[in-house]
Amino acid sequence: MADEQKSMASLMTENRKFPPPQSVQSKAYINNIQQYQQMWEQSVNDTEKFWLEQAESLSWFKKPTKALEYT
Repeated sequence: MADEQKSMASLMTENRKFPPPQSVQSKAYINNIQQYQQMWEQSVNDTEKFWLEQAESLSWFKKPTKALEYT
């Protein structure tokens, strides 16, 4: 029974990585981990600017001028 529990536990851990094909990666909004890290840092350090820049990619009737105003 100990062998059965050990084998079940080993099936619950996955360490393999499956990177996307280059053709998919080149069309992605975020192309690499460095770009993701840079965007994440900006979202934490300058939240309002980051979200206003992200809002530029959407179509608006009236573009927002504030990113963090809510009730």
